[in-house]
Amino acid sequence: MAIRVLLADDHKLMCEGMSSLLEKDPAIEVIALAENGLEAVNLAEALKPDIVVMDITMPDLDGIEACKQILAHRPETIVIAVSVHSEPYFVRSMLNAGAKGYLSKMAVYNDLTTAIHAVSGGEVFLGDHITMPQNAENPNNPEKETAARLAGLSIRECEIIALLAEGFSTTEIASKLDLSENTIGAHRQNIMKKLDLHSIAELTKFAIREKFIGL
Repeated sequence: MAIRVLLADDHKLMCEGMSSLLEKDPAIEVIALAENGLEAVNLAEALKPDIVVMDITMPDLDGIEACKQILAHRPETIVIAVSVHSEPYFVRSMLNAGAKGYLSKMAVYNDLTTAIHAVSGGEVFLGDHITMPQNAENPNNPEKETAARLAGLSIRECEIIALLAEGFSTTEIASKLDLSENTIGAHRQNIMKKLDLHSIAELTKFAIREKFIGL
């Protein structure tokens, strides 16, 4: 029986490219394409794919949260993350959310088919340029305290952490992200609470350690 795969990426060309690639393997069947995280969750519940391959940065629901929701409803489904981000935060967050594979988009056309077969056989697959980060050495048994803090961050909060750590003011960040200063202030408070940090100095040290700078 073919491995049934759901693809999720908000870039239509990327999704179609992955689909065309996988169609060359008779052991793999692409059953649907999703354009955002929420659609991926709904299609996974309706179609019950063996594997979901999805981007992390998607509208409506990011890939980290979508992964959690998919596996909460259907734990037997296997999730492979595909992203332009190779920073430890993203890799760790996806693995701690339950993903069994992580590929850079740069390596998709070399690694995706191999990754699907590997995770179908019970392996954890990390593509080229992806390393197993601290606190995610065993995706099935993460260090819960650190993992919970990091996994609780949204993609938007990651952007704000990086900008704050690089020295941008609330006004400058609001302008860059096209948000109000009040919204940035609220995000900042939530970030500090989630990470149990109490100053910008502590946040900067955290951002450097976790390689948020430059996101």
